[in-house]
Amino acid sequence: MYMKKLAFYIVVGFFAAPIAVFAAGFDRDLYYGIADDRDVTRLQEFLKSQSVYSGPVTGNFFSLTRGGVKRFQEREGIAPALGYFGPKTRTRANEILSQSTDGSSVRITELESLISSLNSVQTNYPSSSLTDLIKKYQGELSLLKGSETVLPPPVVEPPSPSVPPETATTTPPVEKKKEEFKISGGSESVFPIAAVNPTKIGDITIQNNLSASILLSQIIIKLTDQMNSASNRGREVIFILRDGVTTSDEVISSTRYTFNSTVPPEGNPHVSLFGISIPKTFPAGATRTYGLWVDNLDYVISGSLAITFDSVQATIPISPVGGFTFVLNRP
Repeated sequence: MYMKKLAFYIVVGFFAAPIAVFAAGFDRDLYYGIADDRDVTRLQEFLKSQSVYSGPVTGNFFSLTRGGVKRFQEREGIAPALGYFGPKTRTRANEILSQSTDGSSVRITELESLISSLNSVQTNYPSSSLTDLIKKYQGELSLLKGSETVLPPPVVEPPSPSVPPETATTTPPVEKKKEEFKISGGSESVFPIAAVNPTKIGDITIQNNLSASILLSQIIIKLTDQMNSASNRGREVIFILRDGVTTSDEVISSTRYTFNSTVPPEGNPHVSLFGISIPKTFPAGATRTYGLWVDNLDYVISGSLAITFDSVQATIPISPVGGFTFVLNRP
C-alpha cells in the first residue's frame, strides 16, 4: 500500500509541474552589457522555454545570454545572428509568445483534474500534507480563473418607433499628432577588422511634436565599455555629431572622451555619462536626423561598446520619449 501511495505522489509531482505562460511581449531592445534588468530576466526565461539557453536566470545580459539569442536567431532565420535582441528578433519572439496565450486554459484543465484526484486520495488516506497541497492548487486555480475576463454582450437599444432613424452624416475625426518630443535610433554593428577613422556609430532622429520651438544644448549619453582592447585603454577618442548622415555633412560638435585605463572584468563593464553638444533649435513639427561618429578608436579584439541615450538639456524642461542604443561588438 505504501508503494502505491508513493507511486501516486510521484505521478502527481510530474503532472503538477507549472507551465510557463508569458503574459506580455517584449517592447525594447536588449543587448550585451545590460545588468540587473527585469526584461533580461524575462528574455532568459523565454530562451529557456525555446531550448536555446541553459544558463542561469540572473537578469544580466552577458556571454551566455548573447549565445542563447544567437541560437534563437539562427533557428528562426534572422540575420545577422549577432546576439543583439533588436526589432526583428523581438517581433519573432512576440509572435511565438502570442501563440502560447492559451497556456492558462490548459493549466486550468490540468489543475481541476489534479485537485479532483487529490481529493479522492485524501478521502482514503487523510493527510495534512495532502490538505496543504490541495489548498495550494485551489489557490492557483482561483487566480487563473480570476484572470479570465468575460465581456458581457453589448446591449443594443432599438430606436423609438415614433422617431425615424437618422442617416449618419458626420465627418471622421482628424487624427491629432501626440504632443511629444521624440528621440529615436538604434543599431548593432561589428567593430571594424582594422582601425577605421572615423567609425560610424549610427543615426539619431529628433522629432518635435510639441506646440513650441525647443532649443537644445546637450544630449547626455551613457557609455558602457566592455571592450577587450589594450590599445584603447586610457585612449582619447572624439565623438563627432554631424548635421546629416554622411561624412560630408557639417560638423555640429566634437566631444573628447578618454576610455578607462583598465580592462573591464567580464560582466562588470565601465559605465559613464557624458554630454554631446547640440546647440540646435527645433521648431514645432520639425524632424531632423543627425549622424554620430567616433574618431581615433583603435582595433578591438572582442567585447562591446554601447552608446545609450540618457537625457537632454534644453532651455526649457522637457521629457523626451523614446531614445537610442547603438552597439559595436565583436564576439
